[in-house]
Amino acid sequence: MRRPPEGIPIDAESLRSHRAAARMRRTSWVLVAVVLVAGLAGALGPGALSRSRLRNGALHLELSRVVHAHAPTEIVLRIMNDSPPRGGFERLRIDGRWLAGVEIESVFPEPESAATRDEALVLDFRTDPPARIGLRVLPLRPGVLRGTIALNADAPCAFEQWVLP
Repeated sequence: MRRPPEGIPIDAESLRSHRAAARMRRTSWVLVAVVLVAGLAGALGPGALSRSRLRNGALHLELSRVVHAHAPTEIVLRIMNDSPPRGGFERLRIDGRWLAGVEIESVFPEPESAATRDEALVLDFRTDPPARIGLRVLPLRPGVLRGTIALNADAPCAFEQWVLP
């Protein structure tokens, strides 16, 4: 900090106030920089940090970890089986806990059938491998959404989404 020119009286209280204000300005600039970098990286919405790719056997799941309430988001499921499904159908089982926090706007391609069983949504698709299935959903409220999606009789693939206001 620069000293005042000679002959200008400064008391100790003014000097303390000036130093506190300067410290507050530096702290504020650091916070602005941290929020800006976090936003650009995707910690506050779409970006590199918010995209997640999960795999569980033949099921590959792509989704945003950080989403906003009442803003549509897409979950992409890729089925990477080497052979056609038994019976001609791939069956997806989506956990009801996650479904309670979202509204499904669309599913593409259209499933051959849809039913609820044991607090889960079961969707049957007639597909040829590799297949791409998209879910367009609308998160309903801020908080953390946890869910699982399983393909056929395989173990479920667990995921988590942070829903910001």
